[in-house]
Formats: sequence, structure tokens, C-alpha cells
Amino acid sequence: MRDAIKLYLRRWASRHVNLNVAITEWVARRQPLRRQVVIHNPFPLSFWRSASRSAHGEHDFVFLGRLVSEKGVDTLLRALSRTVQFRRASATLCVIGDGPERERLEKLAMELNIARYVTFTGALSGQLLLDAVARSRIAVVPSVWEEPMGGVALELMAAGKALVVSEKGGLAECCGPAALAFPNGDVDALAKALCDLLDSPQRVERLQEEACDRLTLFDERKLCERYEAVYASILRA
Repeated sequence: MRDAIKLYLRRWASRHVNLNVAITEWVARRQPLRRQVVIHNPFPLSFWRSASRSAHGEHDFVFLGRLVSEKGVDTLLRALSRTVQFRRASATLCVIGDGPERERLEKLAMELNIARYVTFTGALSGQLLLDAVARSRIAVVPSVWEEPMGGVALELMAAGKALVVSEKGGLAECCGPAALAFPNGDVDALAKALCDLLDSPQRVERLQEEACDRLTLFDERKLCERYEAVYASILRA
């Protein structure tokens, strides 16, 4: 039934909508529509840039997002457990966010014997959020479902973080060479990526340098202007 509804909407959009906007090339390929352009969603990246000027070092990794099953935090916890085992050294994680999966994830951290390495902060906002992100070196966006775009990844890049993201969906497309990508839900591949970055500070620095160039594609003012131009063209027509 779900697929039938999606097919109907796609056919309707192809025939009757003046212009369709896909927020990534991945979305455009997944839902190919006639009269379609790709314009990324604008995110307030200027807010996040101040985080990169703060001191780093309290946590090796940070996750930011809602604690729901599709975000893959359980995959990240299992990968962190293997990272600790592989390196025979501690690796710390800060989980920023809240949601229905929080209690289950806290129990999973205890079952994996990594609770002492994981900090659950709950939901944060404003300066508290910026400060918590700044205290971590590497950001992980391990979504198991295919994110259409991945604004959190862009925000974390703007905050000066090196990134590890799942490869299917819009995350890897948006991050490009500024992130390591791993197959969605693959615990071993994610653990390897975490180990690689922990063992190579130079690689972390390269990803951070790539992020500066990559973010020029997501200037929020320019993206808003593109949307305004689309609306204006439709109104003129």
C-alpha cells in the first residue's frame, strides 16, 4: 500500500506540478520526476561555526540527533565496543539528544561494558549544545536508514568536526571528501573507520580541511536565494 501511494504521488507530481525540487541528487535518483531541479535545503551553519573555536579533547566521538532506531546509535555503540577491544585502549563517546530509544541505548552500553566510556547528555540547545560539540574531536552520523540529505552532518562540519557517515542516502553525497563513509548498519566497517581516525590525527586534520571547502556548496543565503528564484519563476509563469 505504501509503495502504491508513493507511485501515485510520483505520477501526479510528474503530470501536474510546475516544478519539483529534490534536496540532493540521491533524492532525484530515488524519485525521478519530470521538471525537477536539485537545490539543497539551507541550514543555519553560521550558528555552528562558533563551536569550532572552543577547546577540544574531552571526548573522541560525538553523536547529535534524536534517539530513534533509524539513526543507528546502537550500531555506533557496538562499533565503539569493538574499537575499545581492537585498540586495547579507551575511546569515549558523547551522545547528544533524547528520544524513545534512550533507555534501551543506555542499557546496551552497559551490556557491552562500555558505559564508562559513553556520556548521554540528553537534549541540549544554544551555547550548551555548541560547547558539548566543541569538546569532541570526531562526529559520527551512523543512520541505518537512507537520509535524504543530512543537515546534522553539515552542522557538525561547520563546527569543525571530522566526520564518519553512513554511505547510502544523502549523507555521503553532501559530505563528499570531508567524511569517511561506511555501509549503513555495518558495525565492523564503522569500527574500522573509528580506529583509523583515532590512529591518524593527520587524517582527522585533512577531513577538517576538506570540510572548509565543502561547506561553500551549502551557503544558506545563496541556497535561500535559489529557492526565491524558483518561486519567482513559478509566479511569473
